[in-house]
Amino acid sequence: MEGRNGANGGENTGKTFTQEEVNQIVSSRLKEEREKMKREQDAVIADMEKNIKAREMRMNVLDRLKSKGLPESLADAINCSDEESINKSIEILTNTYKTGENGHLKAEYHPVGGTGERTDPIREAMGLAP
Repeated sequence: MEGRNGANGGENTGKTFTQEEVNQIVSSRLKEEREKMKREQDAVIADMEKNIKAREMRMNVLDRLKSKGLPESLADAINCSDEESINKSIEILTNTYKTGENGHLKAEYHPVGGTGERTDPIREAMGLAP
C-alpha cells in the first residue's frame, strides 16, 4: 500500500488550505482579473473614442475646405489634432490658394515689362514676333 502515498516516499509535503484561505485566494485573483479586464476595456474604449474624434475632425476639415472653395485633397495636409491647428492650417491654405470669383487662382505674378509670355527667338529674328 506504499504506492498510494506517491513518489515522495509517503511524506505529505504539500500545504493544505482551509476553505476560508481558498476563498480568499480565489476572490483576490478574481479581483485582479476584473481590474485587468476593466483596464483593457477602458483602453479599447479610449482608442475607439479617439478614432471617432479624428473622423469628426476630418469631416469638419473637409466641410470647411469645401466652403472656402479649396480642393478636398488638401485635407491630408492639415493637422487635424485640434481646432487651433485646423484653423491655422486652413488660414494658411486659404491665403496660399486665393481664388477669384470664378473659382480660378488669381495671378500673383505681374511681369515688369511685356506680357509675361516668352517670345520665340527664331520668330523674333525673322521679324515675325507679335
